[in-house]
Amino acid sequence: MRFDFSDVQNTFEAIPAGTYEASVFSCKQKTSSAGNPMLEWCFTIDSEGDYEGRRIFTNTPLLPQTMWRLKNMLGAFELDLDGEVEFDSEDLIGEVCLIAVTQRQAPDGTTRNDVNRTIPLVE
Repeated sequence: MRFDFSDVQNTFEAIPAGTYEASVFSCKQKTSSAGNPMLEWCFTIDSEGDYEGRRIFTNTPLLPQTMWRLKNMLGAFELDLDGEVEFDSEDLIGEVCLIAVTQRQAPDGTTRNDVNRTIPLVE
């Protein structure tokens, strides 16, 4: 194989903090580096403009003390969240919402994005 990297940047540029229309690209149950269960979310930005099509990742720990975060994330998708809830994360793929994106400094000094919360899309 042969590739030309002469015009390829070595870094990935974070998108500006803000609220973007996005759809769920994937939502998978995984295990964190600390050994805890979590959902790994990937959103695709649907908002028209420079960032359309970009993907943003976030994790939701599945621990008793972080259930508030999961409830916040799921609240954007018109699920009944009273009492005990069962859902299939695969059913969320393609669902549209607004995501509040923030920026943070990673340990390596690069700027990274986080999804701070999801917001129902009102049409």
